[in-house]
Amino acid sequence: MYPEDVEPESGCRLPLPRRDELDDAGQRIYDTLAAPESGTIRGLRGPGGILLHSPDLSQHTRPVNRYLRYEAGLGGRVRELAILTTARELDSQFQWAAHEPEAISQGISPEIIDIINTARTRAAWAKPMLSSSSWAARSSVRGRCRRRPSLGPYGNSTAAV
Repeated sequence: MYPEDVEPESGCRLPLPRRDELDDAGQRIYDTLAAPESGTIRGLRGPGGILLHSPDLSQHTRPVNRYLRYEAGLGGRVRELAILTTARELDSQFQWAAHEPEAISQGISPEIIDIINTARTRAAWAKPMLSSSSWAARSSVRGRCRRRPSLGPYGNSTAAV
């Protein structure tokens, strides 16, 4: 199911940290992620579990993630449309696989999901008659993903390292 370089337990290329090797704060975060009522889509698999390599970072990013997903005023349908569009534009297979079922549960039809996955033209997107807020989310995400900032003189700095 996974490529050879992906850890099955984490679903990523990094293994999950072991709970007993984490400090008290890390163990609390681990337990929260592992709990079924945690509100995460993938629990310990994916970004939440990988952030356990830096519990301090996890303590700061989890509230931001929670805010953006549940409190920022986006409805579930628009939120998942934006996440799937981002996943597609950045070829993030993990995000796609994690959020496709969530998108369906939020009312995005399989037809629209297929169009997000395969369509490259505005005409193809017009077919399912997206709402204006869904179209705006999709257009905004695609535009931001395609205008990646230039790194200027630092662009090749990692080649020398």
